[in-house]
Amino acid sequence: MPLVLYVGDGVPWPEDGPQNLFYSFALFVGGFLLVSEPRLEAAIDNAWKWLAPVTGGLIASQLWLWISGAADRWDAGAISVVLDMWSAAAYPIYLLRESVIIVVAYAVLSAFTMPALPGSVLVSVGSLLATVAIYEAVVKRTNVTRFLFGMKPLPARARSEHPRARARSQVNATAGRVQES
Repeated sequence: MPLVLYVGDGVPWPEDGPQNLFYSFALFVGGFLLVSEPRLEAAIDNAWKWLAPVTGGLIASQLWLWISGAADRWDAGAISVVLDMWSAAAYPIYLLRESVIIVVAYAVLSAFTMPALPGSVLVSVGSLLATVAIYEAVVKRTNVTRFLFGMKPLPARARSEHPRARARSQVNATAGRVQES
């Protein structure tokens, strides 16, 4: 099968990758051969019983990110604070996720030898946590990174919440009251 995929990918075709007709046909034939063998089909049937809930949980978490990205189309009065926060975070997290998944998968799978299920769960959870941590620590803190990730700039109030800025505004407010009297 790997030889068929290698040859199918090497055949010149207008599109590259999975859009290549020969590559897709090789995957189709491989899938047919996989389910045509009764022992392999039985193994897939046995694995499906415990793999379905795990897959459902992963799909549900991805669906939650999609829903939170669409939350900005809903009535603003009905959206909770959490949905507002995740609505703004959906696009930057989407942009970060693939790179983080690759780095986490390489780190986890090269460091540990484990079966597919624990490895995929560890990669999924680790990449989700790392992506959210990068978003929280790097992306949403400055206007430069917010611009690079397609977010609106920080409101002026949020930028002036630095302790020095608050102290300056208090001094200016006090000076203004003294001059008025």
